[in-house]
Amino acid sequence: MRISDVRNSHLMSDDRAALSLMSITATVVSVETSRCHLLVGTKVRLNWFRPTTAIRRGDFVRAQIKLRKPWGTKSPGGFDYGRWLLGQGFVATGSIIHLDDVWQDNLPADKFTFSRVQFATSKFVNAGLMNAAILGDRSGVTASQWSLFRATGTIHLMVVSGLHVGVFGGIVFLVLYSVARVLPPRILRIQPRQVAMVGSILSLYILVLQTGAQPPVLRAVLMASGVMLAIMSRRNLPWPFYLCATGCVTILIHPEFIVQQGFWLSYIAVGSLLFALAPRLPHVTAIYNLILSQRILFLALTPLLGVSVGIVPIVAPLANLLVVPLMTIVTIPAGMTGVILQGFGWPIEIAELFLQLADLSLSVVLETLEIFSLDAFTLGYFSHSKAVMASLSALILLSPIALKLRLLACLGWMPLLCAPFPNIPYGEFRVQILDVGQGSSVVVDTQNHRLLIDTGAATPTGFSFSEAVVVPAIRASGQNILHSIIISHPDNDHAGGLPYLRLKYPGAKTYGVEQPCRDGKIWVQDNVEFELLVDQQGTTSNDRSCTLWISNRRTNVFMSGDISRVTERKLIRRLPMNIDVLLAPHHGSNSSSSNKFVARLKPKIVIFSAGRNNRYDHPRKNVVQRYARRGALVYQTSKHGTIVWQSLRPERVETWRCSYRC
Repeated sequence: MRISDVRNSHLMSDDRAALSLMSITATVVSVETSRCHLLVGTKVRLNWFRPTTAIRRGDFVRAQIKLRKPWGTKSPGGFDYGRWLLGQGFVATGSIIHLDDVWQDNLPADKFTFSRVQFATSKFVNAGLMNAAILGDRSGVTASQWSLFRATGTIHLMVVSGLHVGVFGGIVFLVLYSVARVLPPRILRIQPRQVAMVGSILSLYILVLQTGAQPPVLRAVLMASGVMLAIMSRRNLPWPFYLCATGCVTILIHPEFIVQQGFWLSYIAVGSLLFALAPRLPHVTAIYNLILSQRILFLALTPLLGVSVGIVPIVAPLANLLVVPLMTIVTIPAGMTGVILQGFGWPIEIAELFLQLADLSLSVVLETLEIFSLDAFTLGYFSHSKAVMASLSALILLSPIALKLRLLACLGWMPLLCAPFPNIPYGEFRVQILDVGQGSSVVVDTQNHRLLIDTGAATPTGFSFSEAVVVPAIRASGQNILHSIIISHPDNDHAGGLPYLRLKYPGAKTYGVEQPCRDGKIWVQDNVEFELLVDQQGTTSNDRSCTLWISNRRTNVFMSGDISRVTERKLIRRLPMNIDVLLAPHHGSNSSSSNKFVARLKPKIVIFSAGRNNRYDHPRKNVVQRYARRGALVYQTSKHGTIVWQSLRPERVETWRCSYRC
């Protein structure tokens, strides 16, 4: 395998010891078994626990690896990791079992490629951001910086895109045009402008190869080369032709791009700008054009971003209005000029002068975005009907038609400002068992109250299921508010995301941590009864789990935490028979779900919250069969994604993974 990206981090093992982890992106060069010959030339994403050897980008590795198909959690409003893997061209994910050998590539040490360039943290304050903004290597961007870019709607600045293409092509064009102007005409035999255009086109395709032919770069290069060729041949074609042609060529080159959000957003953004600005360009100034562009992008992309990404910051247009010109005029030109000068062997002092300027400008960018990130209000997680209506309204708003009609179209865009309404009748409740991998998290809604049971896991690398799954599910299924949080027990897979949720919902009351659950506590919310059942004499934290009984006297649900058979025997006399929904104890472990427990509750629907291919083999097959023999309908978050059940329609279960929809 040839390594194209390496990231190091640390996790906590079950015994709370530090566990190093290396995340690797690699291309399979050769295989030693004929069954895997189709993997040659494909890209895989690997984890290596407790790495014993340091490896870098560009290294070749021989190793024994365990692979599986791309897969990710599936929840309302959540990030679709499985689709992202497919869109990035990964054919498999897996782990390194044993590393046999590592060696360097055969490229000469003095050969210049962008993949060899790496800005050192010892020389530049914002080395990680420079690697991302100029070279496309985002491994050095910290979690807090990503959060800052998301909160201000400027995450596109860390992606090599059309902005880089324009700056790079402009630099090459100016250099070649200046050189061609001083040469005698008889040497060139063509005009200096044509020489500069041809050179720019060739340099742009080199940039495409160096950056991995990502959708924004490929689209911008194809459009730029098409426009320049049209100018050279003195033919004027309409802009929709260029946009459609480049889209088709991009998909032919990389068919996996068709499932990438970035691909569609890139083309829709450019199409919106051309649609709205093309009739106005001869009549507006550059500054007004910049302001108008931000307004166009906000109106056109907000409905799409609200469905696909989720969060759309209101401050995004203003933040981009200040930051994009700085990146366009200073950061990208200075950074690329420094890299090019280094590549051609210019004095290192001159190259570093340009790079220091780019570094300084990124510091200004961060300081500016920090101001906009304070209490930034966001929109997002719209229903598809709202998004379609708002997109049609945006199309009318951007059309060169009468002002009265455009103002009327604003009415179709305004519903985006309203939060989703769950429409739960008084006395009814809804349960959402979220797909948080090997962990547990459940959202319970009544008419006016939102309760969360457990938060899913979090890792020291910065990833949290609370941020990736729980909060998007809350926002996508109702008002962005949380009244109460119950933590069944303090294990990471149940409570790891609590710190993030406390920051996000500071007004939510929390039970099960500092304020322990009280056995037998009963409360009524919107005519729905809740009762806590706790074995306070349990010998383990699992057995002391806060379990919750929910009922509206017609239907009932039991959330069982991670209790074992010992606690099941204690609670069994307090639980009724023939319950509607059971969240299976301890993810379907052999230590739980005894025969007596299953026979007593005899659930109509049983749900196992567990990760796909988890190392504990949850849920165990014999446990699943035990429930099935009692007539229960069995659902697993690892197969079905998030599972939604409502007391109003107790016979119906909704799942978020289409291949398993009921």
